[in-house]
Amino acid sequence: MQGALVALDPLTGDIRALVPGKRTQRGGFNRAFSARRQPGSAFKPFVYAAALAAGYKPGTEVDNDPVEVQMGRQVWQPANYNNEYTGQITFARALILSANAATVRVSRAIGETAVIAAARRNGISSPLTPVPSIALGAEGVTPVELVAAYAPFANGGTRVVPRLITRIEAPDGTLLWSSETQRGPAMDAQDAYEITQMLQGVVNYGTGRVIRDMGVTAPLAGKTGTTNDGTDVWFVGYSPTLVAGIWFGYDTPRQISTNATGGRLAAPAWAEFYQAGWREPRGSAFTIPVGMVPVMVDPQSGELATEWCPSRQKQWFKPGSEPQEQCHLHTGPAPGQIAIDANGNVQINGNRSDPVGAVGRSIGNLLRRIIHW
Repeated sequence: MQGALVALDPLTGDIRALVPGKRTQRGGFNRAFSARRQPGSAFKPFVYAAALAAGYKPGTEVDNDPVEVQMGRQVWQPANYNNEYTGQITFARALILSANAATVRVSRAIGETAVIAAARRNGISSPLTPVPSIALGAEGVTPVELVAAYAPFANGGTRVVPRLITRIEAPDGTLLWSSETQRGPAMDAQDAYEITQMLQGVVNYGTGRVIRDMGVTAPLAGKTGTTNDGTDVWFVGYSPTLVAGIWFGYDTPRQISTNATGGRLAAPAWAEFYQAGWREPRGSAFTIPVGMVPVMVDPQSGELATEWCPSRQKQWFKPGSEPQEQCHLHTGPAPGQIAIDANGNVQINGNRSDPVGAVGRSIGNLLRRIIHW
């Protein structure tokens, strides 16, 4: 079993930490720089980045039922994890759940060449083939290029080139060699921020939730990755000041274990690395691009928050891309909960009480007073 880790500054590309394998040997194989492995679902953010660039929105809905893709004489049927399907789903929700069927449909709609172009702009340099399976990370990339390609999501849309050495001096201080920071435009700043919000949902409510369960409270976004049969597992995550990725697998690809996933293996290791090795500046936050519109949403669905949503969050959208539909996950009070709907009616377990009844009026008035107080 092997692994690799790369962490860098999303603003400059300067490498902050590097682990090339279980054991570091002089002249040994550096997996962080040279191991080209399938990223699995860790590649999906580039699919949605390409979709946003094409005019789609985080709240756009896509079918997440089983999908079939004709490939020559064969039919490809990518399955969702545990064969769980949800019908219509927003782009934001699809990324939170790492829904394969929905993501393949998005990639097919915008075209695999557009997905590859988005990955290239962000910094992926490995060979990529425009086939349907590209949406699910079927083409190999190295850990360092995948981590660097997440940097534009964190820094507002700017591509960075990883830098390991900044300068070399002679014993007397004479400068012999120096390396300048290399940066360039990769994607629209507003698109980058919308992707960051979607990937924050992955950490807070999706396949990367274990990072929060382990006590990491900093502003974080990221994505897990798991390839077929658990051969490769990943987590690439970032804060406003650090982007890092972890990969585990065998040098000769084979199944790690029957239940190996990025969420079970790579994400917990990422959380341990972040907690032990990085100090996020107090008050650190992702920069909101100028011109974006604030909307109160349910962070699990990405749709407009209602009075029934257990949590509400202010999120920012490009003008015109704000969600229009109310949250479909929370359409009434939770079991045992008493609540008042928008019309002042009392509901218990989703059943509306008689709005003119004495009991209904008493409970409603009392609850309104408590809420007002």
